[in-house]
Amino acid sequence: MPMGYNPQEVGESSGGGGRAEPGTYHFRVDDARELTFRSGNEGCEIKLAVAAFGDRDITVYDRCVYTSRSLWKLKQFFGAVGCDFERPPEVHELAGHRGRARFKRDENGYLVVAEYLSAQQPQAPQRQSPGPQQQRGGSGGWPPDDNLPF
Repeated sequence: MPMGYNPQEVGESSGGGGRAEPGTYHFRVDDARELTFRSGNEGCEIKLAVAAFGDRDITVYDRCVYTSRSLWKLKQFFGAVGCDFERPPEVHELAGHRGRARFKRDENGYLVVAEYLSAQQPQAPQRQSPGPQQQRGGSGGWPPDDNLPF
């Protein structure tokens, strides 16, 4: 039996979801969990909801390794979300924390964290992103009732 569509009904493309540009964006920690990497090192994986578009967030994953040469990244992350590096929370308690980071593209074209921005750094103007620009309440674009530590 052939597939159930009419090839004569092809419409114009909706434009898809758009592609987020590198830049500085607000993020919310959606989830965080500890894990053991293939190298045998302990660390954590952080799932970020990034406000790269006005009408929706994109998901970016970041990983921090608990080794002396890599702890700078975790310290930078804690500074961005207002946590004390000297007295860290349980990893699951990171969910819901918010901050800002500068994002770049990796070799596959996906956004990755270039650096977490300290809550004390002045806020850079938001970049305009492609795609719909309608504002929404909740997590996108960033609501006035957010709990950012700055």
